[in-house]
Formats: sequence, structure tokens, C-alpha cells
Amino acid sequence: ALEYAGQCLDYLKRPELAGMVERSYYSARCNMDYGFIIGRLKPKEDNDQYFRLAVQDYDLIPSSAKTIPMLIVESQALTNLASTYQDKKKNDEALEYYLKAEQAVDLSPVDLQQNLTVRSILVQRADRLGEFYDSLNDRNMADTWFRKAIGVGMADGRWHDLPDMADKIDTAMDNLENDLNNFGGSDPAVLKEYADSLKVHLPLREFLVRAGRAPWCQACLLLNKEGEFSALIKFDRMRKEDRYHEAMQLADETINEAAAILANPPNERTAMNARRAWYWLVQAMPKSPEEMPSVTTRADATERVNGEIERLTAS
Repeated sequence: ALEYAGQCLDYLKRPELAGMVERSYYSARCNMDYGFIIGRLKPKEDNDQYFRLAVQDYDLIPSSAKTIPMLIVESQALTNLASTYQDKKKNDEALEYYLKAEQAVDLSPVDLQQNLTVRSILVQRADRLGEFYDSLNDRNMADTWFRKAIGVGMADGRWHDLPDMADKIDTAMDNLENDLNNFGGSDPAVLKEYADSLKVHLPLREFLVRAGRAPWCQACLLLNKEGEFSALIKFDRMRKEDRYHEAMQLADETINEAAAILANPPNERTAMNARRAWYWLVQAMPKSPEEMPSVTTRADATERVNGEIERLTAS
């Protein structure tokens, strides 16, 4: 592969190809391939020079001549260059090129709707930028980009048509939910966003399981439901919003599914996650009716809440 990429670059040096748009495009692609292969075969050797050459090749192409495939590959070249700076801990330069990669592809809603593969790539780009901001401990900017990745991917229901894009959306949702969960304990607005995200996330993850794209998901859906329950049960205290019955219905559903799995687990990992979801759900239960103020203001509510707590804890 390295030899082929080298031959490609040698061929494109022919003088009769100079100044041609196609020459710049294919030179950029060959430089990218060469840099990628060098990075895999010789990790200690600098390969950023090839990514930089690829970016220079794209600069030679007039904006009006750049097609969508050209823009996507240009964005990839910028991302590759950014990652080399990130590896060297040169975060300012890395951020500069990550942002350029994101800005390189500015498509209309119609273009995005018609090009699912392009959308999938853009979801991954935005998610990667969010992960980079997370590495800088800039949670607000990280979550902004995670939200953008999710928004691009879920602009409509067409992620059902491309499991690869659904998989990338799943990663962005995981990243966003991890951040929200770390801060939702003290912020009512963050708590609501966390619960809403988990509710939307569940059917997407169910789709990935059915599509065979989530072999790692061994009872992970139960963990998603437990996370949603743990968020909903806090709504009363933190948001003065009664979601008690919704939470308890979810608790019943999760415990019943966990019990069914444990009766005949397909493997030990699945059994462990089922136990984990069950245990964490019970641990998240309100310990007394006073933790559910809106519910306990109803007639005979204290007895009902105590009964629910005892029933679910005993299960």
C-alpha cells in the first residue's frame, strides 16, 4: 500500500498535469494515504508533513470547483493534521485545524438529507471535536459539539437507513450523557436534558442491537433504563415536577426484564449487567416519602409511597 501511494505521488508530478483541479485532488488523496500508512508502519516517524501537503493541495483548488466528495476529503486532511498536533500535545494548533475541518464542509439541509454517508462523517467530526474539548476540560464547549453531532445525525429518522451513522450518534450521545450525568445532580436544567437524552437514546441503541452493530451491548439497555429512572426520581426534589409514576413504571419494567435475563442468562457479562442495573435501581429509590414532596401532598400518599418503596426494595 505504501509503495502504491508513492507511485501515485510520482505519477502526479508529471508536468502536463500541473494546474489541473483533478491533479490537486488526487495528489491530496495520495498524500493523505501516504501519511496514514507511514503512521501505521512507522509510528515514531513524523507523518504530519504529508497531511500538510494534502491541505496545501486543496488550497490550490478554487472553492467553486470543490465538489462534496472533495470537501469531505479536505476535511479529513485537516482532521488528520489536527490529530498529529494533538498527539504532540500542541493543543492550540490541534484546535485550529479541528475547527477548520469542521468549517470545511458547510452543506445545506437538503444536501445533508440526501447524503447520509456525508452526514455520518459530519456526526463523527463534531463528536471528535467534542471529545477534544473534553480533553481540555472545557465541558460547555464539548457538550455544544456533542449536541451538534446528535442534531445532525437525528435531524430526521433516516439513521434507520444507515447503521454506521446510528453507531456514531450513539457514541456522541454516550459522551453527552456522561458529561450531563456528572453535573446533573445539582442543576435542574441539566437533569432534564440528561433524562430526555436517555429516553431518545434507548430506541436508537435498540436499533443497533437488532442491526448487529452492538455486540458489546450485553444487557446494556437495562443500564440505560436504570439511568433514566435514576434521573426521573430526582425530578420531584430538584425540579418540583412529579414524574414519580413514570419512574416507578420504568422501575417495574427494568426489574422484570432483569429477572427474566437472570433466570436464563446467555453469558456471565449479561448476567452481571442485569444484576448491576437491578442493584443501582434499588439504590436510587427514595428512602422516605419526604424525598418525594409533590407525591406526599396527596391524600394517603405517604402510605402508597412507603408501600412502593418496600415492594420494589424487596424485589
